Amino acid sequence: MTPPVQAKSEQAEFQRTFFLNECTILHDEINTRMAQRGNLFTFTIITAGTLLSLGATTNPQIALFYPVLSLFLAAAWSDEDGKIGALSAYLHDQEMRYDLDGWENFHRKRRMSRPFLAGLQRFYPKSLLSLATRGVFLSTQLLAILVGVTQAINLNISKSNPRGGLQWDIVSLLCVAIVAMLITAFLIRHKRDHSLEREQRSS
Repeated sequence: MTPPVQAKSEQAEFQRTFFLNECTILHDEINTRMAQRGNLFTFTIITAGTLLSLGATTNPQIALFYPVLSLFLAAAWSDEDGKIGALSAYLHDQEMRYDLDGWENFHRKRRMSRPFLAGLQRFYPKSLLSLATRGVFLSTQLLAILVGVTQAINLNISKSNPRGGLQWDIVSLLCVAIVAMLITAFLIRHKRDHSLEREQRSS
């Protein structure tokens, strides 16, 4: 084997070994971020139950504050989800580069094997994770708004205000809560860029 050929072979073997080691590290990072993403779900549900129960029994402002807090939790969830998607796309690109039939390649082929649903993707969530995310964040936010408004009206009625109505501070919190809910719906779209670098270069 001539020196140039040997050097090229050693470089290819080094790159392959480097990728395998990198693959192990990145998969560990994906698992860690998936655990953190799941913990955010759990913390969101616990927080929602606590604040909604307090808002329904004591102070309606507490319930109306939850959508704002949930917005920041949704932002953290979206960041973890986006990093997971970026790592998966990178690993898939490397698998294609070294002609490896790994999990990312298998998963992508399975996603692309349902062309008859392509035209309907705009009308339904692309994954169960997207459906679960919207269900947890948006439903608890909506429930918090309903609980806060209902409790505020009941408190006004009990204070000899027969027309009920809402105080200005409740109205302000209500507007902020609605805006936070709309922003949350935008953040948790579970929209990822699964295109490969080599596909982008060839287009």
